[in-house]
Amino acid sequence: MSFQMFDSPHHPKFVHFETTNKCNLQCSMCGNSSMVREHRLLNWDVFYKSICEISSWTIKPSILLHTIGEPLLHPLCPDMVRMIHAKNLHLHFYTNGTIHKTEVLIEILSDPQSVVTISLGLLSELEKEHRGCQISRLMNAHNWATLPGKLVVRGIIDDYKNNIDKSWHSLIEKAGALLELTQEGNQAGQNPRTKIPPVTGYNRKCRLPFTSLVVYADGSLGYCVIDFEASLSMKNPKDETLLEFWNGSMMSSVRQNHKKSHLIGSICEYCSCRHHNWKQFNSIYVPEKTV
Repeated sequence: MSFQMFDSPHHPKFVHFETTNKCNLQCSMCGNSSMVREHRLLNWDVFYKSICEISSWTIKPSILLHTIGEPLLHPLCPDMVRMIHAKNLHLHFYTNGTIHKTEVLIEILSDPQSVVTISLGLLSELEKEHRGCQISRLMNAHNWATLPGKLVVRGIIDDYKNNIDKSWHSLIEKAGALLELTQEGNQAGQNPRTKIPPVTGYNRKCRLPFTSLVVYADGSLGYCVIDFEASLSMKNPKDETLLEFWNGSMMSSVRQNHKKSHLIGSICEYCSCRHHNWKQFNSIYVPEKTV
């Protein structure tokens, strides 16, 4: 992939919708377990208006139903998926794999371009930390694997034993090539309250302000999908379109401060995505504009 530097990318590469910030699990390594935000459901009118606008863009982003909550808890989740497909937008759906709603699953995977990530770390040492989750419930992931489509099992790999839980081995064997086990990356370490020690020397620059737009359940906008408390979210007092907001003064200021490492006092100060030599970089690379 070729890259080009932009101070203000005209279109986000990803648009995340927080359908809800509520979850049916209380995993201790996830920020949801200690979140103080009020539980909300994304208003349908906000979602409908946003998808209609996005479908008119010349450069279409990927739509991700993915934040700190479990999207299948939203009663209108099937309708959201149908609308995304109807507008010919690429869908990436995230779930913890413990809720099996046949109607939703078939709707999601009816489009071969859709991707589903079952995101739950199951390690021997950490299994007890997944409060409210039983091994038998996790086997609902088998139900996902029996449907056509692209599935990814996203787990947290044990850095101490370098050993994946036997339950995942069994799941992968039964699902065959449909499932791909990938490391959770550093997301667990990005929560300052996490019980998992953050990875040091993470050799990557954060591109979120240049690539990702987040629509939170309360209708506010942001750019950091791992900002569990939405402390970096911004209201839209001028009632701008998503694209106007993305290219507006607030996001422009965020990008400039991000490049200059003006992060003190924000959640970014504790984010382990920050490169240990961050200040040596004076620019951010984002994908060049292509259709």
